[in-house]
Amino acid sequence: MELRHLRSFVVLAEEMHFTRAVHRLNIVQPALSGHIRALEEETATRLFDRDRRNVRLTAVGELFLTQAKVTLEQAQRTLEIAQGANLGELGTLRMGFVSSVIPSILPYLIKRLRQAYPHLVLELHDMNTPNSSKSSKMVG
Repeated sequence: MELRHLRSFVVLAEEMHFTRAVHRLNIVQPALSGHIRALEEETATRLFDRDRRNVRLTAVGELFLTQAKVTLEQAQRTLEIAQGANLGELGTLRMGFVSSVIPSILPYLIKRLRQAYPHLVLELHDMNTPNSSKSSKMVG
């Protein structure tokens, strides 16, 4: 199942009009018809009742619409996560420090990181002695 087919389905379901849907999607009408036909073939069911003048969702189409919207929202969120991780805005930052830094610069750095990257997981590692290492995890 292709995301562009789902997008076409959702827009047509929202517009209930092929001409308005093709304008919103910036595609031609035969392409929209092809997307809908492909979905109907893949699902082995009719998603729309249509004639020359009217377009209506079938009962199955109404159920499919709900899930298609969820799928598209999740796909968008997945894209945003990948882009955010690529930019360093998501993920985990591990930072070692010595205790003498705590009263001076560490709180300032943590505050600035939280402001700039609110979704970053910050792991702090106290590097007091060469043989021991304490760690704490700050989420979100």
